[in-house]
Amino acid sequence: FARIKPVLVFTKIDRAILELEMSPESVYQQIERTIDVINTILFTSFSRSVTNNNTSDDTEILTSFEQHWKIDPVKGNVVFISALFNTAFTLDSFAKLLTPNPSTTLTRKLWGDHYFDKASKKWTKDPLSLTQLRGFCEFVWVPLSRIYKAGFASDLDTLEKVLKRAGKSCMTEDERKLEKRSLLKVVLQKLFPLGPNLLEVVVRSLPSPVEAHERRTSVFFSVDQIEFKQILTNLKNYDVRGPLIVFIIRVDTIQSRKLCFARVFSGTVYKGQKVQVFTDRIV
Repeated sequence: FARIKPVLVFTKIDRAILELEMSPESVYQQIERTIDVINTILFTSFSRSVTNNNTSDDTEILTSFEQHWKIDPVKGNVVFISALFNTAFTLDSFAKLLTPNPSTTLTRKLWGDHYFDKASKKWTKDPLSLTQLRGFCEFVWVPLSRIYKAGFASDLDTLEKVLKRAGKSCMTEDERKLEKRSLLKVVLQKLFPLGPNLLEVVVRSLPSPVEAHERRTSVFFSVDQIEFKQILTNLKNYDVRGPLIVFIIRVDTIQSRKLCFARVFSGTVYKGQKVQVFTDRIV
C-alpha cells in the first residue's frame, strides 16, 4: 500500500446524457457501484498493510480508512469531468450553484438515500413515492441534463436563466451566435470551470508534496545500511543541497534522442550536468 491519497475522476459524463441517454437513477447506481468496487480494493490493500505492521484492531483499521483513504463524493475526492467541454465539478461545487452559501449538510444530501419533501421543505431518508428522485438525481443530474439539452437545442433563454440563477456572467452577443456545441461549451465552462474545480479538489483532498513525500518515503525505501541513512533523510526532506536523486517517470525517444520526464527527490539538476542512471537491469 503506497499511501498515495486517491482521487476518483469520472470522465465522459456528456456521453451518459447525449449518447446513452441514461436515466438519472441508472447513472447514480453505476457511479455508486464503481465507487464501492474501488473502495473494496483500497480497503483490502490498506488493511493488509496495517496488519503487517501489527495493527490488528478491526475498528481502528476501518475508522482510519474511512477518515483518510475512502473514496466518497461527499468528501470531495470524486470529480465529474467532461473533457469534450473542458468542464469539471464536485458535489460541493455543484451545491454552490444551487445556493450562494451551501452548508456541509446540503452537500451530504446530494449523495446517498436522501429525498427532498417540497411540501415540508425537509429532507427524508425514504422516497415519498415510487417516482421521487433522490437528491443527486433531482438536484444534480436532472439540471445538468437540461443544460446539455438546452445547449444542443440552442435554447438561449433557458441558458441565460441558468447562468443568471447561478450568479455567472451572461453570454456576450458573439457567444450567443455560436453553433450549438460551441455555445454549450461556453455555458458549461462558466458554470463548471475545469481548472478552478480541479485545483479545489487537489487543495482539499490531497496532502502537500512535502507532507505526502515524507510519509511515502518509508514505504518506497527501506534503508538499513548506515551509509544510506543520510540519503534517506535527504529524500524525506527534499534537500536541494543533498545528493542528486531523480526518479525517471517516462522515457521517450525523439529524433534519436532520449527525453526523460522525471521528478527530483533530492539535490538540484543543472543544464548540461552528467548523471548516472540506474535501472533494474543496467547501471
